[in-house]
Amino acid sequence: MNNKLRQLSHPLNQTENYFKIKNIVIDSFYGSIPFFIYNGGVNSNIVKEKFLLDKDLFAFFNESTAPIRLDCSNNNLNINDLNYYFNLILQYGNTGSNFIEISDLELLSYIKDNGFHYEYIFSKNAYLKHPYDIDIINSILN
Repeated sequence: MNNKLRQLSHPLNQTENYFKIKNIVIDSFYGSIPFFIYNGGVNSNIVKEKFLLDKDLFAFFNESTAPIRLDCSNNNLNINDLNYYFNLILQYGNTGSNFIEISDLELLSYIKDNGFHYEYIFSKNAYLKHPYDIDIINSILN
């Protein structure tokens, strides 16, 4: 569905009015992978929801026509909670054009140190883990 909405919002397809808002362009996708505990926002842990296996994750990332924003801003987790599933998701999304929303600077270091290439968004949840002071702001800027 996301891919179709993005296609309909593309300027070349705006000869028809598909949307109530004029000149809308969808340029990335945001959501949650089912049962992805690192998500710090709304998660889709629906009882009958499918747990994405290796081939499902591969298809999810390879069939997307726009960058994906992964929410990894769960403040209740720490670096010791990272597991194979987390690394598999990082591996499949490692295109250099996807985004990761983070609130933990240690997680940022882990992702960078392990050779993953993402764009980063500092989460609004970060303040709960790292109250802003001059040192945190300088770390973010660096």
